[in-house]
Amino acid sequence: MAAYDQASDSVLILDTATYNYPATWVPLARLHAAMAETDSASGRARGFVEVSNAR
Repeated sequence: MAAYDQASDSVLILDTATYNYPATWVPLARLHAAMAETDSASGRARGFVEVSNAR
């Protein structure tokens, strides 16, 4: 996730393999729903990682 647009409540998703996966804007609710889906291999929610520079 590279950016957030408050007006559309969307996030900009970037991938390192830009030749296969171009940058795209996704509604935040849709991203949240995708992270909550269960992974068929592990049986667990996909989840997310929060990165912070808190000291």
